[in-house]
Amino acid sequence: MRSYIPGKNLLRNKFVALMETNKNRLQTMALSETTAKLEHLLHTLSKDLLKVYRGNKSAAQRVRVGTLRLEKVGKQFRKESVSAEKNGKFRKKKVRKRKR
Repeated sequence: MRSYIPGKNLLRNKFVALMETNKNRLQTMALSETTAKLEHLLHTLSKDLLKVYRGNKSAAQRVRVGTLRLEKVGKQFRKESVSAEKNGKFRKKKVRKRKR
């Protein structure tokens, strides 16, 4: 036998709304974290590439491993950016036509 809880539907609706806003915040936060990861990986790869040109063999190994990591983070960024764009997190800039 179920007991009656007054305002149960109201509480459920508030909970669902709260979860949706938190989900949107997490997506935005996750996207910024992924962007930071990408920047860090690119920075370290560029430093190691300079060392490879000088003949450092261990830097070459780090570059090979780094490219694999870059691929994974790049795929993750693509997924997150597409979902953020669908949810309206990104707005496309309007292109102004120049007057001649």
